[in-house]
Amino acid sequence: MKWILIGILSLFIPVESYSQTPEKLSYQAIVRDSENNLIIASEVAIKIDILSGSPEGNSLYQETHYTTTNENGLVTLEIGTGTISWGGFDTIDWGADSHFIKTQIDPTGTGNYTLTGVTELLSVPYALYAKQAETITGTISASQVAGLNTITFSEDTASVFDAWDQDVSDDFDGTYAKLTGTPEIYTKTQVDSMKIAWLKEIDETYLTRSKILDFRASRTITPEDIGNTISCTASATLTISKGFDTMKIGDFINLEAHNGSVLTIATDSGVKLNYTSERPGVLNSYSGNVNFGLLRKQGPDSYIISGQQ
Repeated sequence: MKWILIGILSLFIPVESYSQTPEKLSYQAIVRDSENNLIIASEVAIKIDILSGSPEGNSLYQETHYTTTNENGLVTLEIGTGTISWGGFDTIDWGADSHFIKTQIDPTGTGNYTLTGVTELLSVPYALYAKQAETITGTISASQVAGLNTITFSEDTASVFDAWDQDVSDDFDGTYAKLTGTPEIYTKTQVDSMKIAWLKEIDETYLTRSKILDFRASRTITPEDIGNTISCTASATLTISKGFDTMKIGDFINLEAHNGSVLTIATDSGVKLNYTSERPGVLNSYSGNVNFGLLRKQGPDSYIISGQQ
């Protein structure tokens, strides 16, 4: 009868320290017969080989396990703890080549093993590989580090770094003020003083000293208009475009119609003026007079105009 062993390899390698690395791999497998039926609660023998280089490579290590399947046909074992046929699990050089696990099963315990599969170890068992670093011995010669002229090797003395910075006068002593390229730090009093100065500057330039913009030809509203005075001296139309987000809610524009001119405020489709779409605002002036108005933004694409006649 042919037997089927479906293996599940788990690299459970808990590491307390490299000096105490468990030299074993956790391995689980589900055993089925040729009819694909689970082999339940049965004693089986499983032979494990670690192959080098390819599925047909040399066996570096072989061991045998005697175990019993559970009610689900599952067997659990630890590679590295079985009865060794040859080789040493702790001497395998995991970094030297690719490795494969070959499994064979004997369901009767008579020594009649049947090959059930070869599986490649796709990940190096890193803890086992790292453990080999403990056993690295020997010396490093100067020729092996040719070109690293900042290191000097000798047989009887420790390595010396020739270019080591030995000038402690410029070392950082932990004082923040001695650092370079740091951001400026201000006290609350300094920040308050700067805030007052900035607000005063804004008041002077944006509110009380607004520009007078001569308006004689129709055009679309611009960012320069915000906070300034449009002085209409020849009849023309100022059009508010949709999505004019440069003008924030609460921003305003002073409007003046001079000496018989007519200043018309029109809007693009979708823009409301005095709560109504597509209805312009008009400032009429008479000869020898000035009509004043104010255009203010009250919401997204929504404006109010005062002073109309």
